[in-house]
Amino acid sequence: MRNAGQHERRVVKMGSLAYGETVTDELEALVDRMCYLCMDRAGSVAMRVNCARSLALCSFFGIAHFSPVLSSVEALRSVWFDTKTSTYSSELFCAAVSGWALLVHQVKIQ
Repeated sequence: MRNAGQHERRVVKMGSLAYGETVTDELEALVDRMCYLCMDRAGSVAMRVNCARSLALCSFFGIAHFSPVLSSVEALRSVWFDTKTSTYSSELFCAAVSGWALLVHQVKIQ
């Protein structure tokens, strides 16, 4: 890419944008499922911790639309809010609150 001309760079950028939209659409269904799994108290704490981390990263890097990011913020907030008032693992609390903090600046709640 270093020696590529202006035309080649544009082609690569256009391809990246097109691929990004495809990934975003596919990730939305996955993010919706991860929101559910994070909030599922019947699930293991380890699964919920991994799900909270994955949810935050997928939403931050892969989702371009407002609604799924807002759902992720609300799900992670629900997890850390419920966790700090109960006897769940501190690791789950930390994963949820750090994921929430990562995403909350992307959402402007009106």
